[in-house]
Amino acid sequence: MLSRYIKVILIRTTFARDGPFDLEGMERASEAHAGYSFDVRRMLRGIDGLEFTMLGAGPCTHCSGRPCPEDGCRSPPDRMFSIEAYGIDLTSFLVSNGIDRRGGDREQSYFSMVFYNPLEHRRSISPRTSDV
Repeated sequence: MLSRYIKVILIRTTFARDGPFDLEGMERASEAHAGYSFDVRRMLRGIDGLEFTMLGAGPCTHCSGRPCPEDGCRSPPDRMFSIEAYGIDLTSFLVSNGIDRRGGDREQSYFSMVFYNPLEHRRSISPRTSDV
């Protein structure tokens, strides 16, 4: 599914924490990152004609922690799949691009990715039937 895109943007948020066992700080950081990711996606959806797929960190949190119903997602257009769910080895991606994932005992980083086609690329491969 992602092979149809020619560009990717990596979004990284890094947060301070009170040491390696600060689970509450990590949870707050995870929620903040998810919020930023949903904000970015909302902005991207406002760009007319932009083709993109956004992947987040960990499970989808669109429904604010409510469990998914047994019959499927209650809001499929708004769900955000994780990077790993698409088979991307994030650690290998970061290493191959010279990005240090570790922030030490006092930092926590989360990542999202936006796969997209620039607007000029979309126009060149699928022209509109009428530009008048």
